[in-house]
Amino acid sequence: MSQLKYLTDDINELDAAEHDLENNGIPRNNIHILSNDQHALSEHDLPPFSEWARRDILYYGARGAALGAGLASLILLSGFLFTISNPISWLVISFLALGIMGFCTWEGSLLGVTRLNHKLDDYKDALARGQHLLVVDVDTEQQEKVARYAIDSHAPLKAVN
Repeated sequence: MSQLKYLTDDINELDAAEHDLENNGIPRNNIHILSNDQHALSEHDLPPFSEWARRDILYYGARGAALGAGLASLILLSGFLFTISNPISWLVISFLALGIMGFCTWEGSLLGVTRLNHKLDDYKDALARGQHLLVVDVDTEQQEKVARYAIDSHAPLKAVN
């Protein structure tokens, strides 16, 4: 699946483009609009990005898990280096390693909740200037042609991919 991305500062033109896309056979769930003005999107009944797609929970959670796995490995390695032989001590060390990994994953995910998706970083400045990002998910070459045709009639929309 590929994505077509367009920027504009004209919400009315964006509304018209969204209706043209739907009228030309692009399903509404394949159309997403990212904007800092959520009120304007709801006024025009435009499909916003879901919070899950807007935020970077998985990306930062995976990074936290990787950091946690590294720290957990160091904790377990320290048990081997100090030649711990007591099974109860290994149980404590194992739970500590598991807890550290879980904590790092959790902290990474919390960090991801506060960040815009890293795939959308290129548009952060445009969004801050009040522009809106239209993203159209297309499955086939035919859908891509239809989407490009529907959008080309709307001059204020600038292709960014």
